[in-house]
Amino acid sequence: MEVRDLHFAYGRNQVLQGVSFKIREGRITTIMGANGCGKSTLFSLMTKNLYPKKGNIFLKGKNIQNLSLKELARKAAVVWQYNTAAEDITVEELVAFGRTPHKRMMQGESEEENDGAGATGR
Repeated sequence: MEVRDLHFAYGRNQVLQGVSFKIREGRITTIMGANGCGKSTLFSLMTKNLYPKKGNIFLKGKNIQNLSLKELARKAAVVWQYNTAAEDITVEELVAFGRTPHKRMMQGESEEENDGAGATGR
């Protein structure tokens, strides 16, 4: 993933100004900063939950603004610091939600099963 010259503001409150960086595939990357410095805003921009005032975000060379939410969800995910889940959900069920972008709507089989790759093929 690559972020180029990203700018974002909540009204007149400028949060991000000219942020640029690359996250290399297969590497662990840490983003650190003080409370309120814009980390969560940055992740919201990188997942299309917010839209930048200026700048671009690329995933494998494609501008994420040109990707559907489903296509983006198949390639990237964020686990937020604070989450809630129903008390009666199992860990297996919760993890299975991560497979949702890979499943066809209204059918039980996943697209991986359809293309012969299987759930462990990716």
